[in-house]
Amino acid sequence: MATTLTGASILSACIVVALAVPSWDWAAMPAGLRHARVLDGDTVEIRGVRMRLLDIDTPEIFHPRCPRENAVGAAAKVRLSELLAAGPIAVADSGQLDDYGRSLVRIQVAEQDVGQVLLREGLAVIWRPGSAAWTARRRHWCPDGSGSR
Repeated sequence: MATTLTGASILSACIVVALAVPSWDWAAMPAGLRHARVLDGDTVEIRGVRMRLLDIDTPEIFHPRCPRENAVGAAAKVRLSELLAAGPIAVADSGQLDDYGRSLVRIQVAEQDVGQVLLREGLAVIWRPGSAAWTARRRHWCPDGSGSR
């Protein structure tokens, strides 16, 4: 018995294959699968899968604790959008999930790790686990103490 493939089933198969492997070269993927939506400075969504950049943290934009955090967070989101639009990207999945179920990934554009670019440009800090590290990140973005909750 022959099976007829529709455009939707081919697209679904491509997504499953792309998301099942630990890393893929985005440039080699069909153009329709290359759309990435930048949610904030360290989170993107590709074809419905949310991914967080590994080992970095950018300021909050959805619930900022101070005006500086809001401004730097917005700048980080814009910069990540610019980096992803600059050319073909490669996504390497670490195989880990964060506390919100997002895949922890590294993304490269033109052989540059976008997370490292954000760090160098002062739009991100190194992510470390724990409440003390969270407090340090909060103080970094809101040094005047306005970020206390």
